[in-house]
Amino acid sequence: PLAREDVPEPLRPWIDWVLRGHEAETCPFLAVNGRRACVWPGRLSLTLGANGGTFEQEVIAAIETEVALPGGANGAWPEDVRVGANAASVIEHGGAPSVRLPRGAHTLSGRFVWSAPPPGLRIPVETGLVDLTLNGARVARPRRDADGSLWLRDAGASAVAAGPAANRVDVEVHRRLEDGVPVRLATVITLRASGEAREELLGVALPSGMLPTALASPLPARLDPDGRLRVQVRPGAWTIRVEARLAARADVFGPPAQPKGARWDGAEIWAVALAPQLRLVEIEGAASVDPTQTEMPADWRELPAYLLEPGRALTFVEKRRGNQGSAADQLTLARTWHLDFDGGGATVVDQIGGTLRSSLRLEMGAATALGRAAINGQDQPITKRAGSEQLGVETTLGSLALEADSRVESGARSLPAVGWAHDFDQVSATLMIPPGYRLFHATGVDDAQATWISGWDLLAVFFVLLIGVATWRLFGTPAAVLALATLALIWPEGGAPKLVWLALAVLEALRRVAARGRIGRAIGFAHLAVLIALVVIAVPFAIRQVRVGLFPALERPWERAGRVFEAGVMQEAPAPGLPAAAPAEYLDAAGDAVGSAEITVTARKRSQVVQDIPISVSSFEDSSYGYRSKSNFVADPSATVPTGPGRPDWTWQAVSLSWSGPVTREQQLGLWLVPPWANALLSIARVLLLLALARVFVLAWRSGAPRGGADDAAASSPATAPTAASPTAALLALALLLPASARADDLPTPELLESLRTSLLEAPSCAPHCATLSRVALGVAQDRLDLRIAIDAAAETGVPLPGGGASDAAWLPSTVIVDGAPASGLRRDAQGVLWLRVARGRHEV
Repeated sequence: PLAREDVPEPLRPWIDWVLRGHEAETCPFLAVNGRRACVWPGRLSLTLGANGGTFEQEVIAAIETEVALPGGANGAWPEDVRVGANAASVIEHGGAPSVRLPRGAHTLSGRFVWSAPPPGLRIPVETGLVDLTLNGARVARPRRDADGSLWLRDAGASAVAAGPAANRVDVEVHRRLEDGVPVRLATVITLRASGEAREELLGVALPSGMLPTALASPLPARLDPDGRLRVQVRPGAWTIRVEARLAARADVFGPPAQPKGARWDGAEIWAVALAPQLRLVEIEGAASVDPTQTEMPADWRELPAYLLEPGRALTFVEKRRGNQGSAADQLTLARTWHLDFDGGGATVVDQIGGTLRSSLRLEMGAATALGRAAINGQDQPITKRAGSEQLGVETTLGSLALEADSRVESGARSLPAVGWAHDFDQVSATLMIPPGYRLFHATGVDDAQATWISGWDLLAVFFVLLIGVATWRLFGTPAAVLALATLALIWPEGGAPKLVWLALAVLEALRRVAARGRIGRAIGFAHLAVLIALVVIAVPFAIRQVRVGLFPALERPWERAGRVFEAGVMQEAPAPGLPAAAPAEYLDAAGDAVGSAEITVTARKRSQVVQDIPISVSSFEDSSYGYRSKSNFVADPSATVPTGPGRPDWTWQAVSLSWSGPVTREQQLGLWLVPPWANALLSIARVLLLLALARVFVLAWRSGAPRGGADDAAASSPATAPTAASPTAALLALALLLPASARADDLPTPELLESLRTSLLEAPSCAPHCATLSRVALGVAQDRLDLRIAIDAAAETGVPLPGGGASDAAWLPSTVIVDGAPASGLRRDAQGVLWLRVARGRHEV
């Protein structure tokens, strides 16, 4: 990769900018597999006792990141944490206490306080070496689980007295009850075992009426015919998960009855996930608890939780079934229209959110062709109901997050406000107008920003009329009409000369009544200064008008006006054999979209049948429940779905549209668009009228018009002295032909920044095999094994050290010395392998 010091000087301030969001790609990678590691912890020293303890650890952070600390479970939260000599803020990150460290090497320290030593202490799994001193005695071989947990009870027993630990197993049970069709129950059983490896027959795992569907366990385990859980345990903490479903309808749920002497905690904590889209129930029979104060899985703690003692049960009291009596759908719509470059239609991108309480299907209106629909990011098949020509997608009751792409082919003058065959409570939209077009006005919307009409307000009208009246009083009716026409065309335009006309009119009036002398000369100088200001403002404005009128793409050089997809052509679907289809007729379906059925979706192209794609649609029906759930629409995951017309990625003039209240499906959006040819003529007309109006004021200043009213001014109209304005007119015409002034571009282009990022993040040519253990010398003694390793590294990388592993019999290093100093960058992976971080060069380990 390109080194920071080799980056050209003008680009060095942009290094951190281009690497923003890609910092992890600069971290050292692990040899062989190429994965990158940003945190390299050193040896963790723990000194623990009956009332608490302390810890200290060196950590190397390759980037600014969160670094996990020991503790966090069983009440062992680290306190008084310091980074070097400075106090650090400890926050929970990823379920563990963490501190945020900047890039570099740091020393972390802190302490623990407890009333009684916990059975274990959770330490970061990536910590490779641990020194444990427990109750004043050093533990030669601390025992750790695969997840990094360090066991203290057995360690204390081995440190105090020799001999095997007592066989003990503690069982903790958490369950998640999910209402649905069918009702499902997830059971998480946490085992904390000590002693020797053995087989344990635990209690009954599932309540009566539940059928097991899955058993996941890191230990050999099975469910006996009587429902009891049999596990081959070994020391450590283990989590077993059992999935089950309800075999028959029931409204009372509770823990199973346990046989006498079974090793099973009597109290259980249940989390309940209700399904309001299916039925509305109240829960009775148990006291609720705070889920955040329990040890249940983190993704369950957002659900209501209940403590169930033996003999207690949860009772579901049903208040309502299905959507009967429910409120209407509450939907919001955010639309983006990309008008076609020829004005023949528009590509529409919709974002629909809200809550569905009655509708199980969303359909597009007749004026819009639906091309693609995705619910929660998952593309959906597009179908037609039997006897209907409207395209739509199947949905479920409850919250909705739908994204759809569609086409309007009937022209851009009139567009459906919502497009869908549904009403919406709130609608907002953005209209993307291509180069050359100008939106004069929009009807059928409460507020439209960036139109030609919106550029006018009462103050603008007042000034235009004031200047028109002043021009009439000074120069007569033809000049007033010229002024009103000129200002009406140029006032909403950016950079146009506006109030300078009022200043010219005032100075012209003063010049006519002022006596000769000092005051007259001052007015003349002021008059000349304002005329110069008019030229300075008008020349760039006229140049821009001519350029944009002839070449509309030059209006916004910083914008992208590229057009990726042709209007009306669908992007090719990824499935082989499915050609592109016109958005006018995407799909045709036969059969009912709800219920167990086989729906044939036909891809069409201009009324020509190309291919039939089978899509299976099903719903769950169980006579034991006495009702049919129409909300469980399941599409065949192997079915081919349309990809839509393709989204244009160009940006140009954006017009924001908003409605202040609900919008019905019948509402239309009317667009008064000025086409490119008309905009070109208007641009030329603006320049010509601007020159003519400027000529009027220049002639009056040059000729010294008589001090009279409108009748006298008519005699000295501009037409009487055409030659006097020739220098000014020639100057303006010459300025129009001058090339635009060059602008210094102080910012590097996006392409240059992307090239810089690619060069900085480029992997070494040797990756991932950038290190070699060229020589290993072994020395064997009665109680130890010494290894001396020569490592050659062509780049900064992580090298696996001999030994390591997840089993208790694995060899683990007690000391690692690199080039004569203790190693500060050691990382342990999930398989127990230790990785040593080395810089480029040759090292003795």
